[in-house]
Amino acid sequence: MPALTSELQVCLADFACIKNVDIMGSEPALTTLDLMPDIIPRVPVAHLCDVIGAVEGQIYKFQAFFRDWSECLEEKKFYS
Repeated sequence: MPALTSELQVCLADFACIKNVDIMGSEPALTTLDLMPDIIPRVPVAHLCDVIGAVEGQIYKFQAFFRDWSECLEEKKFYS
């Protein structure tokens, strides 16, 4: 289980590995806006496109992955 301070980095790395979409360079922008894995699925797609510089389809994949990833993490925290 990642430390709270590294959740975003780990999630971005997992996304790059599993979905083959590398947006690791967006970590500083997301961190500056305090957009963490549990919040990202609720951020408007157009805003994420602007912040990350990704295309719309990548953002939909990104949001779906982050939603599932966050849910799994919460379950792990609950059962730890």
